[in-house]
Amino acid sequence: MSEEAIPALEAAQPVMPALAKVHLLTGAATLLAFLASGVYMRLHPPRELPAAVHVMFTSRHIYILAAALIHLLLGSYVQQARARAAAVTQWVGSTFLVLASVLLILAFLHEPMAGRGRTEVSRLGLYTLFAGSVLHVSAGLRLTRRLS
Repeated sequence: MSEEAIPALEAAQPVMPALAKVHLLTGAATLLAFLASGVYMRLHPPRELPAAVHVMFTSRHIYILAAALIHLLLGSYVQQARARAAAVTQWVGSTFLVLASVLLILAFLHEPMAGRGRTEVSRLGLYTLFAGSVLHVSAGLRLTRRLS
């Protein structure tokens, strides 16, 4: 194989879109937070806590998993849109999803121990998770309509 063929092979390798990298990295970090929250719950069993606090720990733990899975799925499939409006929609949706991961992790750390029910942290985390997902679906539907 000639040395000239090697650069051609390298050029043919697909490049992972920045959007996919953001989601894969955020998904991996959020999945680690999910595992860490699981270890925390194992070492400090919520079963020994009042029922309401136990449910709060468990629900926030599951919210973190949901955010991690959304990021990992998007990271494995998302393609950067070429149309400006769809690309902006994707990036706004991604920003909401990253923010949601941060808020849901903070909700796990803060809300159950504060002894309050759902606070603005988990509410805003769930709303931004929903909004980011809907924006990505919207951008994806725009892309598929343009291809067909």
